[in-house]
Amino acid sequence: MANFDDFVITQPTAAFSAQYFNSVVTFQHVLDLDYPRIALYPSLVSFVFEQDILMDAPATVIIPGEVIPHIRDILDISKDMQAAFMQGKRSVCVCFRVQSEEIYRRYHFSKILLFKLINNKKNAMAAAQRLAAHVSSLPAIPHSVRDYFLTQRVFAPFKGFYSTDFPLWKLSDLLDEAWIEEDIMNSLAELSYFMRAVLQEPNVTPRIRNLDRAMHQNTNRDTVT
Repeated sequence: MANFDDFVITQPTAAFSAQYFNSVVTFQHVLDLDYPRIALYPSLVSFVFEQDILMDAPATVIIPGEVIPHIRDILDISKDMQAAFMQGKRSVCVCFRVQSEEIYRRYHFSKILLFKLINNKKNAMAAAQRLAAHVSSLPAIPHSVRDYFLTQRVFAPFKGFYSTDFPLWKLSDLLDEAWIEEDIMNSLAELSYFMRAVLQEPNVTPRIRNLDRAMHQNTNRDTVT
């Protein structure tokens, strides 16, 4: 009997698969990417599981211009898929509503997981696109540095942070007043500095800047008396 986990695996070469996000998508790529449009919640009208094993493109891969269901609607389907699989079901017929129009589609189970990935990566991809556009618009950055940055993978870890796989797309938090995220980056950078200093000179205590004192001095310098 087929295994559910094996049956729902998306082809690694498929657009918007896990392999696609982890190994293919670069900042250059997102600049021109037409990301699938996600329907507003709620859009799901009904669904029914079927026995047919669908292999055509509309049932298995993302079609250009395709509108996909919202993650909360997708979860209503995916939570019952394994039980349906054990009963011999291999696909799902879905009806969802987009701008007052009811759309009927039949999907292989693996495409439901593609929908989940697309929903889950939406914010990260939008942030990466904004960061790539910002970097590309800065005239002060040398072309070689800009071009190198654009070749980097969006979900690649930030090199130098020892404690976590901090993805590169989160650098977009520096474009806004995302203080919590910025504090996390500062903390990771400081930890990286101390670890590097200890590795280079094990018997020397790394120099520590007194941040409280520096902030106090800056405050006094900016105070008008």
